[in-house]
Amino acid sequence: MDSTPDRDSSHARRLWAKWRHWAIPLGVLILFVVVFDLLERLVEPDAPPGDHVASEPATPLEPIRPELTRLGSTGVRLEVEGGNRITQHLDNEAQADRLIACLEEGIATSPAFAEGEAGQPPHSDGLIARSVRAEQVWNEAIRIHNECTAGP
Repeated sequence: MDSTPDRDSSHARRLWAKWRHWAIPLGVLILFVVVFDLLERLVEPDAPPGDHVASEPATPLEPIRPELTRLGSTGVRLEVEGGNRITQHLDNEAQADRLIACLEEGIATSPAFAEGEAGQPPHSDGLIARSVRAEQVWNEAIRIHNECTAGP
């Protein structure tokens, strides 16, 4: 069969109709992305909260410190924010007293717990920054505990 002009034009119209169903939403999507990108470049990013308020000082967060707890007469618990803890039961009360004294001295003299920048949590008050600082404190507390228990 030979093709007729009517048959070719109807076939072309059907192809264009199928393509048009996809071309219009695709064009709208591209236009939306371009307009959104232009608007985003025009708008200045927001300043972090607190930078524009000079009269209200930022409240510093509490520093994260390890906590020592006596459990009974021979138990010692070293705990850091975030659920990290070591519980140790020793043979007698004198050993528990020595361990607590060693841990307290190590925490007091550790440069990681100094009152300066290293002893403070990050400036961000976000949960992730706080948990990162708690992990740093935990690692230092473990180091001090290992030094105290590895002694003679």
